[in-house]
Amino acid sequence: MYYGLNQENDLSMFYSFIFQILRGLIIFAAMAVVTLTTDLGTKDFYAASIKGKLYNLCDEVSIVDITHEVPSFDIETAAFNLKNSYQDFPKGSIHIIGVDPVKKEDQEHVVVFHNQHYFISADNGVFSFLFNVPPTKVLKLKSDEHNNKTTFPVKDVFAAAASHIANGKELSDITAGEHILLKKNSIIPTLSSNSMNGHAIYIDSMGNITANITKSTFAQIGLGRKFEISFRRPEHSIKKISAHYNQVPRGEKIALFNNCENLEIAINEGSAAKLFGIKRGDVVRVNFLD
Repeated sequence: MYYGLNQENDLSMFYSFIFQILRGLIIFAAMAVVTLTTDLGTKDFYAASIKGKLYNLCDEVSIVDITHEVPSFDIETAAFNLKNSYQDFPKGSIHIIGVDPVKKEDQEHVVVFHNQHYFISADNGVFSFLFNVPPTKVLKLKSDEHNNKTTFPVKDVFAAAASHIANGKELSDITAGEHILLKKNSIIPTLSSNSMNGHAIYIDSMGNITANITKSTFAQIGLGRKFEISFRRPEHSIKKISAHYNQVPRGEKIALFNNCENLEIAINEGSAAKLFGIKRGDVVRVNFLD
């Protein structure tokens, strides 16, 4: 008699345990992902306030910081960070861009759908640097008196729009029709049959310098020839592309193609930007030798 009761209780506990696991898996699978790319920094309360708003409005959400260390109003750096990370997230992820976010007479708030991802931002030119091709769909966010006057649109407008999407609601509820994005021109390398003049477009926290010279362009112009990469001073030149950082001794300069498929100048266990005095926008030149 008692044995039967214990068996019944054990089965009940077992099924309850399995139910909780399955419930957790279902919730996790349905959980929306929202990323944040901003110039707000981490010293102040701003980033936390945005996250609090998202947690408050979303049924289930996972929030990921891409970066909050974008230089103020620097949409190119914001785009570079997001461009090289967003496709690692699940399809359907929602990406908030909080750089130069204030709505202006010629700067609408928009939702962009591209590559099965959502992007929420001000139309300030950032999408010119984020995508290589025109996005699939661009919609203007509806505005009201509160949204037009807010001093914190990343929280009051973008987080609210992201929550609406995360909760599975219709985009038509928060948008006011299609929109044509503002276009801005990015700096592109100057190419000839024997040379490429590129520029430093990004310097990471370790002092590694990314140039706007891609692996495919390097191969197309170089055609397997010997070459010399130069920057700042002639004595800083590099004549070899390495596969990874530790192919040179500690403290030695190195050139490689990074995971973004761009030419990178680095120092093994050091800062190339500090050692060579390179800043964003400086010329990185490749000469091919016949």
